[in-house]
Amino acid sequence: MPDDALSEKEKAEIAQKAESQKRINRKWFPPAIVGAFVAIIVIKGWYIVNYNNIEKIQLELKQLQLMLKDTEVKLSKQNAELKKAKEATDKQTTKLTAANKNLQLELAENKKNYEDQLSQLEFDISRLADFGNKKSKDLLAAEKNVQEVKAKLASIEEAQKKAKRRGDKIKGIPIPEMVTIKGGSLLMGDKDGKDREKPAHKVTIKPFAMSKYEITFAEYDRFAIENNKQLPDDSGWGRGNRPVINVSWDEAREYAVWLTKKTGEKYRLPTEAEWEYAARAGETTSYSCGENPSCLEDIAWYGKNSWGQPHPVGEKEPNKWGLFDMAGNVWEWVEDDWHDNYKDAPDNGSAWIDNPIRGSDRVMRGGCWINPAQRCQSAYRRYDAPGYRSHVVGFRLSRSVSPGP
Repeated sequence: MPDDALSEKEKAEIAQKAESQKRINRKWFPPAIVGAFVAIIVIKGWYIVNYNNIEKIQLELKQLQLMLKDTEVKLSKQNAELKKAKEATDKQTTKLTAANKNLQLELAENKKNYEDQLSQLEFDISRLADFGNKKSKDLLAAEKNVQEVKAKLASIEEAQKKAKRRGDKIKGIPIPEMVTIKGGSLLMGDKDGKDREKPAHKVTIKPFAMSKYEITFAEYDRFAIENNKQLPDDSGWGRGNRPVINVSWDEAREYAVWLTKKTGEKYRLPTEAEWEYAARAGETTSYSCGENPSCLEDIAWYGKNSWGQPHPVGEKEPNKWGLFDMAGNVWEWVEDDWHDNYKDAPDNGSAWIDNPIRGSDRVMRGGCWINPAQRCQSAYRRYDAPGYRSHVVGFRLSRSVSPGP
């Protein structure tokens, strides 16, 4: 129908409806458009956030994979070191078992010889008695010889029992090689040194044995494994014949107690006086090799030549008493409590222990691979708490021995 055919009233109604629709459109379309834009932004933001999260997760996963691979490499290296240590242990066990067997054979032969001597002496005594010479010099001498032979037989029998016990316990246990140190005396400390090294004082030392080398990972790891202890960290340098590190004073003593039970021999940490006596090896100079620090090149791994790490034991020359690495390589725990100086220190070589409550710190000796020469002097001393562990600290053992004739 043409517009001009509509009445004025109808035209007005149509115009009014059109205007109403415009008002409705103006109210609805802008919010819809805004809502659509907001929805787009939210969706895009969600996508960006989640995409970034996915990238982050993928990166973390990659890092975890690298860490896992690194752990596998370290574990493989550790297993190789443990295998090498086990081979060394087996070799040492075979050697020690053979030596113990030879000792038992030698003891058996000696016992037989003394039994033959005893039999002959008893026969001679019976003949002398038959001749009525009960108070003769020959008879008295024979009776004395009998007592001496019986005493030697008793000593051999005790040694046989000890050798058997050692043979029963020695299987699979790496035993530190020991050097017997004769008793004597030393001027302990340094009258020209630090206050902690004064006063220099005379100390008398009884005979004792000290481990030829610092205790190694191969020796200590067996103890740790058997007692379900965490293996000490080797700081990435390797295990085997290297000196054990990251071991506290408490753990060093536990190892000594364990080794004592395994072997029947009483192992312990050396006293501070024993340690200095052994380190000096009869010398009164700053180092066992002389007064000039340059001599350390031959006997010690220290800050000047260590290349930033400890080294396998026994690579340098020993001191005059056959002990290796008494200067440098790693600091060594001793039994004594720490005291700021030597005033009132014991003069008989025993450990200086506070009673009834032990002091809070323990003594370390010898210097280490990171130290300057001055800290590797025979008289130099330092301390730390008994629970302290470090990649510069290890230990060696001592054992009391009976005085010689």
